[in-house]
Amino acid sequence: MAYPTIELSQESKRTVTKEAIRTETESGIGRTRAKFTKPRYQFDLKYKGISESEYETLEEYFLANQGNVFTFTYPRDNVAYNVMFNIDSMSPSYDGIDSVIDTEVSLISI
Repeated sequence: MAYPTIELSQESKRTVTKEAIRTETESGIGRTRAKFTKPRYQFDLKYKGISESEYETLEEYFLANQGNVFTFTYPRDNVAYNVMFNIDSMSPSYDGIDSVIDTEVSLISI
């Protein structure tokens, strides 16, 4: 089952990380090297004003795929990434006026 395609808020973002290992000798000489050969991407996805049905779809996907690797296509660059959830819980925030929901999901590439 593919990651749900529900419209993202403009506040959603993709962050690229390429960790480094830094060491310093007793003489004060510093060295650095890449920890990994490829970058990792973190996706902080924000959903604003979605319906109860859309939230339930996200929650069901989270429950069924927590701990699994799956493909996520980031709509802003249309690139497919192998990712996993970077969260342990999900919660809705209800807007009492229109019965719409705001929520957030974090994914990280492998």
